[in-house]
Amino acid sequence: MSHLKREHAMSKGKGYAFSGTMGDIVHLIQNLPPKPTKEFLEDWNEFVSTKAIGHTKSREFWHKETKLRVRFDAAQEGKKGFRAKDHWHVYNPNRTSKLDAFLDENANPTCDGSGPSHILPKK
Repeated sequence: MSHLKREHAMSKGKGYAFSGTMGDIVHLIQNLPPKPTKEFLEDWNEFVSTKAIGHTKSREFWHKETKLRVRFDAAQEGKKGFRAKDHWHVYNPNRTSKLDAFLDENANPTCDGSGPSHILPKK
């Protein structure tokens, strides 16, 4: 079952969007920080995959309220394109295949590896 609800809930979350709605999800995505910080971790839990330990420097997080899952990829020295920049990926909770595995900055489904699946921090 999806955690993204298109109807309005009764309470407003941080940022003045209705909690648990698409507006709230878009707000979370568009306000991801440049890097995970102590303040960020007040609303997010870090997820450590035993399969990823030692194989990646990516960090994954779950939003405490919405259960939205994101991944932070730090810039890699000497790389080009998105690998040279700090960026985020937002997992699509309604994923059906690689074609809709992630969400773009407006919470629209996008495919794995696509430009829009790489979300550059705005702050």
